[in-house]
Amino acid sequence: MIRRLIKWVASLALAVVVLATLVGAYLFYRAMPAYSGVEKLTGLSAEVRVWRDAYGAPHIFASSMDDAARALGYLHASERMFQMDILRRVGRGRMAEIRGADLLPVDKFIRTLGLYREAESSFSALSPWAQKRLEAYARVSTPFSQATRCRPSSSLAGDRPETWKPADSLVIGKIEAYQLSRNYKIKLLRARLSAKLGSEQEAWLFPRSRPGDPVTTLPTKNDTHASNEDVDAKLGALTGIGQGAPTSG
Repeated sequence: MIRRLIKWVASLALAVVVLATLVGAYLFYRAMPAYSGVEKLTGLSAEVRVWRDAYGAPHIFASSMDDAARALGYLHASERMFQMDILRRVGRGRMAEIRGADLLPVDKFIRTLGLYREAESSFSALSPWAQKRLEAYARVSTPFSQATRCRPSSSLAGDRPETWKPADSLVIGKIEAYQLSRNYKIKLLRARLSAKLGSEQEAWLFPRSRPGDPVTTLPTKNDTHASNEDVDAKLGALTGIGQGAPTSG
């Protein structure tokens, strides 16, 4: 009986491993984008062709900018919907909803910066031509975010993608701009060293790519410019809000 029990347990364990492997392979296959074939997209005025080069980079051929924007939205959503959704969550300050209270400081920091408010404001300030392209992009991204092939990664993260909005595209750019501005401390240090030591010694400490280039962040000194102490106080307050805020990587 012991031998039979061992065989039964071993068979059951093997069956579980095989089943888990098959389920994992199915979910992986379902999440993969389509690299060939024909897809039907609503709202297209004519046929759109997508050709991928040897590196897999897509090239869109469309008869109108609206159709091209729709195709671009489809391609982005088919390959990067989970990443797109996470990035807009960061920009909205809503990561704690799916990752827990540990990310509340990050959400508070992002909402204090007001990245999403700025994204909505930027959309309102765009030309009607640009707004129309972003709206066309969003119309295709939205239904694809709810397609079955995109659900495995979102389900694992405890997330259900919402309707994509034009401002969602813009806030991702603002996140990138914030990440690229994380070197502000070095720029402030250079400006202060130049003021204290002189431009020649500052240039020796921080060689420039081209001789004679000025420190671009060094302001013209006047009565209205904030003092170093004012800058330090304001940056310190903002940093205190954003303990654990995302950094570029």
